[in-house]
Amino acid sequence: MAEDISRSEEVHPPLGYLLDAHDGGLNPFNYWGDDPIPGIHCPECCSPLDYDAVGKNVKVRGQNEAFDADGHLIVSERLRDWCLASGYNDVRFPCVNERRRLYELRPTRVLQVDIERSEPLLSDFCIKCGNFDSYLLGRGTFLYDISKPLPDGIYRTDLVFGCRLGKHYLVIVGPVTREKMLAEKLRGLQFRALPAIDPHFERRKAEGIKSDAWWRRKQRAMERLRRMRARKGIVDESQPTTKLFRA
Repeated sequence: MAEDISRSEEVHPPLGYLLDAHDGGLNPFNYWGDDPIPGIHCPECCSPLDYDAVGKNVKVRGQNEAFDADGHLIVSERLRDWCLASGYNDVRFPCVNERRRLYELRPTRVLQVDIERSEPLLSDFCIKCGNFDSYLLGRGTFLYDISKPLPDGIYRTDLVFGCRLGKHYLVIVGPVTREKMLAEKLRGLQFRALPAIDPHFERRKAEGIKSDAWWRRKQRAMERLRRMRARKGIVDESQPTTKLFRA
């Protein structure tokens, strides 16, 4: 199988790679927290109103060089310094945690998503702010008018993806950039070749966007419940939830 994948990439080399990192798993890392912030998020759908706004207290666990907090790529000081020393000066690195010296990787070079081929799934239009509740990846991530591998560099998409507070741009790197990052042994980075096609797209589309968004919200609600139980010292999940709210 590995030989087949390698041979396929020789014939059809990836145009680039989606850059991602570990998101905390069952206890995911939050960028904004659980509640919308007045002036930054829509009070109705929680969509960010200002994508230049920066979280100032992003908390992550572990000693990796990169983390995923609600889709935002959080990096260590070492990774930031490596990017700047390597000449990637068109990337901004606002600080999101002063104590741990963590930064968000924010590219300024923009790539246009081919909407017709990507078929993103949208749900619940918000009349108040003009955004959708969810912008989910559709058939795949196709780039508009890009037919050759991207030059060495770090880019972002022109469209945001995600649900409610977790909307974010996708970060993309060129094939040469990926090789440099791998050679540097930067812990925690994950790469997915473009175009990133979802083999389960037709099933998700048939089930409907609402079921997908509902399932994501349910997962987050369950994680919040687990964190509340942990703070109260409740190990047995069969115990009643009402114990959480007693004085």
